[in-house]
Amino acid sequence: MKQKLIRNTLQIQFEQNDPYDTVYDYLDLYNQSRKNKYLLCINRKMTLNGITLTQDAPIKPNDKLMIDLSTDEKCDFNPEYFNLHVLYEDDCVLIVDKPSRMIVYPESKNGSNTLYNGVSYYYQCNNLDIPVRAVHRLDKNTTGCILFCKIPFFLPFFDQCLNENRIKRTYLAVVEGNIRSLKGAVRIKIARDRHDARKMRIAEEGKEAVTRYETLKRNKKYSVVQCTLESGRTHQVRLSMLHLKNPILSDELYGNTSPLINRCALHAAEITYVDPITLLSSTIKAPIPNDMKKFFK
Repeated sequence: MKQKLIRNTLQIQFEQNDPYDTVYDYLDLYNQSRKNKYLLCINRKMTLNGITLTQDAPIKPNDKLMIDLSTDEKCDFNPEYFNLHVLYEDDCVLIVDKPSRMIVYPESKNGSNTLYNGVSYYYQCNNLDIPVRAVHRLDKNTTGCILFCKIPFFLPFFDQCLNENRIKRTYLAVVEGNIRSLKGAVRIKIARDRHDARKMRIAEEGKEAVTRYETLKRNKKYSVVQCTLESGRTHQVRLSMLHLKNPILSDELYGNTSPLINRCALHAAEITYVDPITLLSSTIKAPIPNDMKKFFK
């Protein structure tokens, strides 16, 4: 199967060994719901070998499918300027470096002072009237990579990748004290705290979370660790380090403030995602923020 995206039109040429019997089978690759498949047909968004499809159709080698990915959805958050640091962008995705002390999205679409507002402004400046949609989130004081999907058709695909751990995220954290092991894996179960809506807790009834870590530097005051997630639970890195009795520096929610840094010392340093057109993995890195650089010297 060969695919390319040209001006909001996805063009596919099928080959001999492709595992798709029908157009709907192919759409399952992108986790399209039954409703979405129906709308693509009823709105005449697909052609097979130049013929407009109004229902599912069989696929043969050398068939050419074209899907119009344009949408009526518009940019739906207030644009607001700040110095957005773009790490990577193409027709499908935007990956930005989130600063600390910034919430990812507002409580309502009229809200302000969030990353969504900054991305909305960036889209506006680049003549992109498209919805602002992040595939995942970061806590307010965590810096680093956040992936935005620019084409709504691909959002269910990214959601599926996230649920199946095909989006890999690597964090750098500075934790309290001299961590005991140079490397290891933390396996815990995480549930929401019944007494504090801001917090999660380690609980037997929770969802499994696996975090692999490697110690990059350690001394009596602090250790620098690299954490790779094998699951995507809220506050997973923070609770995993707490479980090791090495809470993240200045994590006020699960530990204590530190004179060494004035925010939770956690950085989303790297993200690996599946490109929805090539279906190959791509890795993007975010530079270490200024307030954490001193720990790496």
